[in-house]
Amino acid sequence: MQFDPTCVPQLEAREVMLEFVETGGCEANGDSNGDGTTNVLDIVATVASILGNGTLGDTGACNADVNGDGTLNVLDIVATVQLILGGKTADDATSVEFNKSASGVEFVANGYVGAVQMTISHDNDFSIELTNDALVADYNTTGTNTTLMVVAPSGSSLFTSEGNFEIVDVVAADSEDYINAVVNNPASFVVSKAYPNPFNPTTSLDVSLNSDAQVKVEVYNVMGQLVDVLANDMMSQGTHNFTWNASSVPSGAYFIRTQVGSNIDNQKITLVK
Repeated sequence: MQFDPTCVPQLEAREVMLEFVETGGCEANGDSNGDGTTNVLDIVATVASILGNGTLGDTGACNADVNGDGTLNVLDIVATVQLILGGKTADDATSVEFNKSASGVEFVANGYVGAVQMTISHDNDFSIELTNDALVADYNTTGTNTTLMVVAPSGSSLFTSEGNFEIVDVVAADSEDYINAVVNNPASFVVSKAYPNPFNPTTSLDVSLNSDAQVKVEVYNVMGQLVDVLANDMMSQGTHNFTWNASSVPSGAYFIRTQVGSNIDNQKITLVK
């Protein structure tokens, strides 16, 4: 008799080694560079990360998120500043006004401003220099857009610049939260050519304003003497027409002087009778 061999199962044993590594936890203490101390270097690192000038590791980014909202932004910066300073040193501002000029941006606030983040658009030949009167100031330019952050500014200037620019967006915070931010653009205007010119006895011109502004339109003779005042008043945005009737003055050359804010336009006109 012949039988099939009995099937005997074979057991295979494997030894598995598990290694447990203890890692440091996130403390949300502002120590973004991981050196065990929260100081201005951590603010520099966090600002660079927000602007795109640097990166933080997972633990550093978690530590930098002081308010724990899952996003690094200007509120984390001001919270870190308060950790370093040990609390507020002045009353918080409730609002801040940014005054744009041809040479930069200054601000006025009614209290403490912890940080400002601003995005501007500009020409390719634009240049910028941030204030030195701040705890930290940094910026990043991509193409024709620049985003800047100024932390705990102590002066009135955010930056000086050369070239044309426009403010696209701005946020400001006090020691713990956002505050109301207002941008004041300088009054600009366009004065049309007086028509007709030469004229007798009336001529007209238009003044176009990009915002409400104080407008003064005056006529002077060639001796620099004031002959007539066509306007001296606060005027609304838009186009305003002015006509000068010169029937009471002799023929000759005159100048129409238009002033909007601190900007002045002069043009020569000729009266022929």
